Amino acid sequence: MDFLGKFPGHVQNLTKEGPIPRHFEGPLKDEDGLLTTGRGRKRKADKDNVLLSNSKKPKVVEGFQELPSCILLEDYSQVYPDSPCLNETEKDCIRKREGPIPRHFEGPLKDEDRLLTTGRGRKRKAEEDNVQLSNSKKPKVVEGFQKLPSCILLEDNSQVYPDSPCLDETEKDWIRKREDFEYLYKEQFLLGKGGFGSVYAGINLSDGKSIALKHIPKAKVKYCQVDNGEMKVLETLLLMKAAGNLGERCKYNPGIIELVDIVDLKDEVVIVMELPDNAMDLHNYCKMKNGEMQEQEVKVIIQQILKAAFIMHENGVFHRDIKAENVLISNTNGTPSVKIIDFGCGDWVKDVPYERFAGTWIFAPPEFLRHKKYQAEQTTVWQIGLLLHNLYTHKPYGTKEHMKGETLFINSLSFLGNVFAMQCLTQNPNCRDGLKKLLDHKWFKV
Repeated sequence: MDFLGKFPGHVQNLTKEGPIPRHFEGPLKDEDGLLTTGRGRKRKADKDNVLLSNSKKPKVVEGFQELPSCILLEDYSQVYPDSPCLNETEKDCIRKREGPIPRHFEGPLKDEDRLLTTGRGRKRKAEEDNVQLSNSKKPKVVEGFQKLPSCILLEDNSQVYPDSPCLDETEKDWIRKREDFEYLYKEQFLLGKGGFGSVYAGINLSDGKSIALKHIPKAKVKYCQVDNGEMKVLETLLLMKAAGNLGERCKYNPGIIELVDIVDLKDEVVIVMELPDNAMDLHNYCKMKNGEMQEQEVKVIIQQILKAAFIMHENGVFHRDIKAENVLISNTNGTPSVKIIDFGCGDWVKDVPYERFAGTWIFAPPEFLRHKKYQAEQTTVWQIGLLLHNLYTHKPYGTKEHMKGETLFINSLSFLGNVFAMQCLTQNPNCRDGLKKLLDHKWFKV
């Protein structure tokens, strides 16, 4: 009987088509009678179906776990990493081909509850063979377990956990500071963004009060050396001094925003400040009023700004960037309350003229545009005059416009109000009224 005649020709001539691929050299069946095939799945193994084409192979048995994919060797044959046909040298080459284990797996993977810490910062149920599986094949997150601290991105773009043995003490210290910051404060939404960084609204988790968090990149932070030789962030020193919270001789200033905390992180400094309820900057407050604020309300706001600026200069601080965007207004009891913010352009009050301007260029005093020199108090007075003018104009009103004489008189303001503005905006700084004299102006008494 011609036994071979009953089979197709390509099966009869199998021995003429080359050697059996190397991944078939080991045992094909396991103890359950299942067949490990080149697709990395376990299939039911019959006696004569080992070399059948894909269309004739048995269907995949659902419910079995996928095995790791096979490795393509240099001679284009496929083999599994644990195949018995491999010697130790070949296994070592396969391990090198598969690449090093990521740094965040270098530490212990399983804890006493047999939970697995993965790259997403969560605890997952750990099985014997699922550590290196792809994300699509990892077990689902077990609900109810506490979320672990998220992994940290290092300078080489590798991810590590705070307790990873591959971190040095400096990196661990930065990570602890970041964790402490996130434990104390919760950021909510963006308030503003500029060249200095970003400001977010947030919550102080210790008392539930609203706060503002100003993020400044380290490259843009200015430092000042204090008496004990330690370097401190200049903006926070100016803020504390202006508010009367630094030094015994400082006078308390209710018109300055209060400093809550300063957090020195690895790549940035975060200044934490109070955030009054229902507060907005004066520019947006004026827009909300459609540019039609009553003069009595304007008078109250300007008077509070003057008082805050006078005490600030008495405490030895020069803000240098007084404008509507740097004045917070809160109006919870029917009367607007003023807080001056953002001391990023500030400096200490000096007796000698300043020669380098910092602040908003269009609000620089005329003496700086002409002679490249200016004084602290005279500049603050000039900027308050421009701020008053901008409350009644629909486009920014700056120094050059005033020097050209385009809009000297404010039509919507009373005669005394215009007199006050003109005394602030006298182009000769030596003839410009000081802060104390302006506080006694007749405009505030009617």
